[in-house]
Amino acid sequence: MSSVNELEMYARILKELGHPARLAIYKRLVKTGEAGLSVGDLQKELNIPGSTLSHHLSALISAGLVRQVRAGRTLFCIPQIELFQQLLGFLYEECCSDAA
Repeated sequence: MSSVNELEMYARILKELGHPARLAIYKRLVKTGEAGLSVGDLQKELNIPGSTLSHHLSALISAGLVRQVRAGRTLFCIPQIELFQQLLGFLYEECCSDAA
């Protein structure tokens, strides 16, 4: 059985991914893996205004799904794939356990 803290954390992650723009951002970042993608490239590829992108990235960062790393003047967004894999494991761990 999951703890209350665990349920709250996963509910927050799902809430943040429940917005179409944030889901698109995270899905695009997952394609890059650990290399991540610069904020500028992400903005160009998804055609999202800078202030809107910042708002959505902030929500993803707050949920632990994305971290940012600065390399010189470039800010890279890196997906936290391990946390997402934990979420999938949490959702799947008791799959069909009540089935006869």
